[in-house]
Formats: sequence, C-alpha cells, structure tokens
Amino acid sequence: MKHYTATVETSRRGNLSADDVDAAMDALASYAPSLSVSPRGYRSARITFPADSFTQAAATAAAVVSSTLGGEPVALCVMTEAEADLRSGSLEVPDLVGATEAARILNVSPQRVRQMIDEGKLAAHRVGERAFALVRSEVEAIAKTFVPRGMEWTTHPGLLGLLREMDLSVDRVLPSPRIDVSIERDGPHRARSVARYQFTVLGRYPGGKVIQVADGQQDLTEFDITRRSEWTTPE
Repeated sequence: MKHYTATVETSRRGNLSADDVDAAMDALASYAPSLSVSPRGYRSARITFPADSFTQAAATAAAVVSSTLGGEPVALCVMTEAEADLRSGSLEVPDLVGATEAARILNVSPQRVRQMIDEGKLAAHRVGERAFALVRSEVEAIAKTFVPRGMEWTTHPGLLGLLREMDLSVDRVLPSPRIDVSIERDGPHRARSVARYQFTVLGRYPGGKVIQVADGQQDLTEFDITRRSEWTTPE
C-alpha cells in the first residue's frame, strides 16, 4: 500500500476563521494536513494518507476534504507521497494539531494555548489572522513537564519524581523553586522537553551546593538540575 498526497479545493470560498481552522485541523489530524485558500478564493486542504490505488486515493481525498471544509470538490491534485516530497524538496510533513487538540494534550483551554503562543511558550505556525497550527510532537514533549496555571509547585510531577530519585521529601524544599521548561529539536519531526529545576532544601545533601547559615541554624543545600525527556516522534 502506497502513501499519496492530495490537494483538494472545495466550492466554499473565503478565509477560514480560527474556529474553522481548529475544527479542520482536529478532523484531519491523522492526515498530516495543511490548510490554505486558493488564488481563486476556494478553501483548500493538502493531506497525506495510505491507499490501495491512485483511484482510491482520489476518491478518498475528495470525500474527506469536502466533508471537513464543506462544499463540493472543484479541483483535485493527487500524486504519490514520494513524488510530492521531490516536488516540494521536503521529506515529510510533521503531524500538526490545532489549538483545540493542543489544549486537550496540555489539559488547558484553547484560550490558554493561544496565550502560551503569545508568551513564546509554545511554537506555532499562524494560519490566517487568528488561527494556529502546532507540531504535535512538540506539544506532547511540553506536556510531559507542563504545569497548568493554578497547580502548586508541590504537586509538579517532574519535581516530585526528581525528589523521589534523590530520596528527598517535598517538605524539605523551601518555597517557590524555579522550574523552567523548554524544547529541543532534532530536525523537523522530533522534539523533547528540557526541564531545569533550581531549588533549595533544608540540611546537607550530596550533589548540591551547601550553604552555611548562622550558628545554631540548619544548613541549606542548593540544587540546579536539568532533565531531558525522551525524544517524541510522530507516528
């Protein structure tokens, strides 16, 4: 079974709203989609998927895209994925998700996802004026160490896991440790989160920087530890 790439334009015209883009990206999530508006104003989607034959690929693409974007197909271009890659000069389109699916992965609201994009905490590709497409592997990598607003640092899964490895109780950690999360990329299709934990605990512990305090008071130990998650690769 070969993989085919198809671009379908439908009879619906005009730019897609942010909600339209989110809904379409979610509906086409398994097709590595990209959305656009053609020079003639038709709504268009490019998808990649397996099929038994060229004829089946054409029928599938027309049905899937018209069902998602609405309207009847007015233009259809189908080729093997290998040929599409050669023509575009790329190897593979990363698996993309809309703000709604990203919000589900991160367990936050779509509005919060857009705030994180504006704050530079999530990388995204703008589609139209208000909508965004995000690389699924990057969102999933962030989700492994992400702490939604309102969650106390005492329940942060990454920090708690680290403390368990060090045989330290969270009760020994002084308030407000610093936790920074970023993303490392290995090419366009793999990503992993990098979490840096900076915290201070009561007492002396190996592996950290011991700080001596006044006589009669317990010493402190500072830690600055960076952890990297496993690489996340879209299927």
